[in-house]
Amino acid sequence: MSEEESLGENRDTLGDLLPEGFDGKKGLVDKYANVQELASAYQSLAQKMSTTARVPSQDAPSEEWNTFYQKLGRPETPHGYSMPEGEKERAALDPLSKAAHTAGLTKTQWESLSQVAQSQLVKDIEAEKSHISKIREEWQDGAKRKYGEDLEQKLAIAKRSLDGITAENPDIEDVLSRTGLIDHPAVLDLMIQTGEKQMDDSTPSQGISTPSGDSDPHRLAARGRELTRIGAIFDPKDSDHEKHMEEFMQIQAKLSDAGFAGATDPKLKSRY
Repeated sequence: MSEEESLGENRDTLGDLLPEGFDGKKGLVDKYANVQELASAYQSLAQKMSTTARVPSQDAPSEEWNTFYQKLGRPETPHGYSMPEGEKERAALDPLSKAAHTAGLTKTQWESLSQVAQSQLVKDIEAEKSHISKIREEWQDGAKRKYGEDLEQKLAIAKRSLDGITAENPDIEDVLSRTGLIDHPAVLDLMIQTGEKQMDDSTPSQGISTPSGDSDPHRLAARGRELTRIGAIFDPKDSDHEKHMEEFMQIQAKLSDAGFAGATDPKLKSRY
């Protein structure tokens, strides 16, 4: 007897084929009229399970997890996630996209997560801009109180000094303006003092005593210009900001005491 004939013969005897103590017997008998329907259902289930992604065990190899994540819809690399166009926003979200890829997030899940992150990033940027604007206003008000009617003249002198510095490193003015440090009282006073010294064409002759024993003003000026090129003195968030700023201010003070117009004095640029 063929298999088809056997199934046909047992179409109405499914209940008789299942043992009495079999759990779920009644449910199967009610759902499937005969053995053929039960076999067809089993075949469909097996096919479905063969294409369904099953969660690997915790100690499964990474290859197995990668296969599982890809079946769920994770891109092959973190670059497969959508990213914002802005350079700053992309830089901020790049580490997050790598973490999302490691965690197996799908593109849809990434969209939800990145939208929240971008929204928070925008808020942080706006808050930072507002904070810098407020601080700059306070610094500008302080300069008005300090210099009074001489403010415009002092600002013109400071600009002349700054122009001398940025002639060697144009990026400095951009950094000062972008961070708001161009209005910082210490920076403004330094630019004014340097500019006023530059107005004096006399060449000082005395040496400069330093803790290191270096009395060469040209060498000190070269180090001061080097510090401005490094740029840490213009970025309060830089780990070297305080150290470099302190060194730079000491150099400026020593050169000023010796009668020079700071590290940018034209008379100190010939040797180094």
